[in-house]
Amino acid sequence: MPSRGRHPKKEVAEAIEYAESRGWRRRAGNGHVWATLYCPHAAPDGCKIRVHSTPQDPGSHAKRIRREVNSCPH
Repeated sequence: MPSRGRHPKKEVAEAIEYAESRGWRRRAGNGHVWATLYCPHAAPDGCKIRVHSTPQDPGSHAKRIRREVNSCPH
């Protein structure tokens, strides 16, 4: 599936870049899910984060993405 480019919300885009710099992979989504981030573990039990296309509070959504990246046990 082709990449969707940069997320329209600056805070969320920076959080995605943060995740990717730590080895997470991005796969484009559709509808309300802009993309899904997958941890470097690359197994069915690996962590994944759904990135919303229009979060109510982009700052909180970005913080959640960073928090989940940092707490990934893999």
